[in-house]
Amino acid sequence: MRKNWLSYSILVVIVCAIVWTIYSNLFQSKLTIDKSMPIGSYDIELAEADETEIDEGDESEEVVSNEHEEGEHDHEDSVLDTHSENENHDHSHDINTTEVVDVSNPAPQFITKTLDGKQVQLSDYLGKKVILNFWTTWCPPCQEEVPELQKFYETLASQHDVVLLGLNITYDDLGIDVIHDFREYYGITYPILLDETREITDSYEILTIPTTYIIDENGNLEKQIIGPLTSEMLDEILED
Repeated sequence: MRKNWLSYSILVVIVCAIVWTIYSNLFQSKLTIDKSMPIGSYDIELAEADETEIDEGDESEEVVSNEHEEGEHDHEDSVLDTHSENENHDHSHDINTTEVVDVSNPAPQFITKTLDGKQVQLSDYLGKKVILNFWTTWCPPCQEEVPELQKFYETLASQHDVVLLGLNITYDDLGIDVIHDFREYYGITYPILLDETREITDSYEILTIPTTYIIDENGNLEKQIIGPLTSEMLDEILED
């Protein structure tokens, strides 16, 4: 009897040990899974959040970049439009609005150089009547007037015994190369003088271009012509 009881006791202990081992393994496994799940899930959410922030950041940078580029283009367009408007507003003339004014002051003297590099001064032309025309390459009325001045120079200048000088306001123009190209394009053969410091232009108080002065044989201002000229108009003015 006592031997049977001992056998049962040993059997119960073995069964309990087996049950406890199985239970412990199952519990440990569940605990590991439960602890790992939140960590993995959090990592994924962070990655997704980072990707979202990066995408939003890229889109934001693209928007800012596009806005900046558009702003630069708008600014450039605005500057160009303003420049064009100012030129048209300040320097546009119709032939019929050209104004001829009688003047009788001594012509301001000057020394400068031609587009070809030759030094000249106004006193070189004493004894001859001088037509001194102030202009720039970018001035639309000047562009309209130049062919008329060239026509006058070729057909009527010698008849009136006058010297025609085109005084380019180089300080306000687009560069020597542009002036050379302009002369070639329009076939200008009369002398082109350069005002590279604007001193000559200021001494003649030029406010509008083109402006032309007629200087008599004694070096005195005779007429001021504000606005573009035609060959016929210049011929008529010199006849008076």
